[in-house]
Amino acid sequence: MGRMSIAALRIVLVGAMGLALFLQGFIVPVAAMDEGGPSGEFGYLRPAFLGYLVLVGLVVELCIVCVWKLATRVRRGTVFNPAAFKYVDVIIATIGVGALAPSRWLR
Repeated sequence: MGRMSIAALRIVLVGAMGLALFLQGFIVPVAAMDEGGPSGEFGYLRPAFLGYLVLVGLVVELCIVCVWKLATRVRRGTVFNPAAFKYVDVIIATIGVGALAPSRWLR
């Protein structure tokens, strides 16, 4: 990848991180209010819903950080170094946790 490609990727990652932080800072408090989120018959789902929103935000943010680190390694030419695979492992693990969490909380 060239310098321009990595610079474009980093611009997209900064935008995605900013959007994730904004949504996490705006949507979670709104959903926590009495008017937002599940209510009535499904009110018991509110804590799971809020927890899942926070978890999804953390998964996205952690994946963005790991992709940033991998892009840095691409620029240096060390992306296939065994030390770089820890970032890939973190991405896979966080996506797995994010995928399995709803089945655990909604029992």
